[in-house]
Parts: sequence; structure tokens; C-alpha cells
Amino acid sequence: MAKISLYECKDYLNGSSFDPGLKVEIPHTELMYRIELLESLTKGLKVIHLGCTDHLPLIQEKIRKDTWLHARIVRSSEKCLGVDINNEAVKYVKWELGYKDVYCADLSNQPLAEIREKSWDLLVMGEIIEHVPAPSIFINKLINNLEGRVKHLVITVPNAFALENTKFTRNNIEFINSDHYFWFTPYTISRIVKNAGCEIEKIYMCESERPSQRARVRNYLYYRKIQNHSLLRNTIVVLARIRENNTIEVK
Repeated sequence: MAKISLYECKDYLNGSSFDPGLKVEIPHTELMYRIELLESLTKGLKVIHLGCTDHLPLIQEKIRKDTWLHARIVRSSEKCLGVDINNEAVKYVKWELGYKDVYCADLSNQPLAEIREKSWDLLVMGEIIEHVPAPSIFINKLINNLEGRVKHLVITVPNAFALENTKFTRNNIEFINSDHYFWFTPYTISRIVKNAGCEIEKIYMCESERPSQRARVRNYLYYRKIQNHSLLRNTIVVLARIRENNTIEVK
């Protein structure tokens, strides 16, 4: 079968068409970096940042390097409300770092009053759903508990096709974060997000962090390959529109 663009796969994504050997073309994009892309996508918007605290022991070091995502989104957005399930980390971010719009809550189980009081442009979920055993159900519950208050969501996940994985696979080694349930591809994450009640608007292939000039020179061949082949980059970023009046319940 001839290849088909990811953006033309609607019938396959919703399950109305089937092909056991589907060849999906992923449009090439310029080399981008995760934090900078998320800053661009959240610029001037009203944003909910889910999983905002990161790992508590890493926050100060990331602040020092200016790689703590929540701080960057707070700076780029018009308003940013942070949500996390780690109560200790939320207290630290709120009372030690001074980010007052941060709340401890599980949005997949219950709504949050501070969200229901306003309308929001974007929900950001960075590196979350690979830790969740049933991602479509999780996203769907989030959407239902947002009660129509959010227009779009952005999800970032690790890319199964990342070039850095191949050096291990050649030696029959799986290199994995032990807390992950999944690797993703552009097609599989698109299908998960669509099944949860959203329409895919854009897929970005990017790298997790911008390297130093020294690291770029030292790893010249790596960066040359990912510059030319975006599917080899280590992070997938999905921009999706939440369907209006979404009443889908994924089981």
C-alpha cells in the first residue's frame, strides 16, 4: 500500500478502516526542543499545567539551569495554574518557591474548583501518560472533569523510534525508565488521544533538551541525523483540540 500522511489517517485512528501494514508518513519538522516548544505553544494563553512540580529532589537543580518547566510556562503564559498529585512537592513549590497557583489534586478523579471558575486555553501534560496503565481512559476522565473549561491540550511522550535507543537495541538491551508502561509512536499517541475525545491538530517531533555547544560538537553525527530525520528525535509533542460537548466515556 502507498504511504499515507498521519494527518490523513482519521478513518484508521477512529477504527473505521483497517490495514495490517499501514505506512504512515510523518511530516518532517525543523529541529525543536521540548521546553522552548512548550513556551511557544503557551505564550500569552491561560494554561493548566498538570504534573507541574517534577521530581522534588530535582527542582532546585533545574531552576539553576533554567530547565524547570513550570517556571518557564509561568513566564510565557498569561496565567498558569499548576496541578500535581505529590502533596509534599506542591507544598514546597507553593510555600518555599512562592508559586501560589499550585494545587494538589487528581483531576482524573474529581474536578478542581479553581479550574471550574474560569475558562482556559490549554492543558499541558508533560511526560505523564507513559506512567499511566490506561492512558485513553485517564485522558478521557480528565476531559470530563474539566467540564468544557479547556479548549486544547498538549501532551509530550517519549518516542519509541528515538535514535538514542538503537545503540542499546543493537546489543539486545532495552533502555527504559522503570516506571514507564509505554513507548509511543506518532500514530499510536494520536490514536490514544483521539480515542479519549480529542482531534489531533499538530504533531511535533523534538528533542527533550537543547544541548550545549560543546555537546553538539562532541555528538555531531547524532545531531546531524536528527536534524535531517525528525522521526529519530526522542520526544513527541501532540497538540489536540478537545471536542465540544464531549460525552465519550472510554472504558
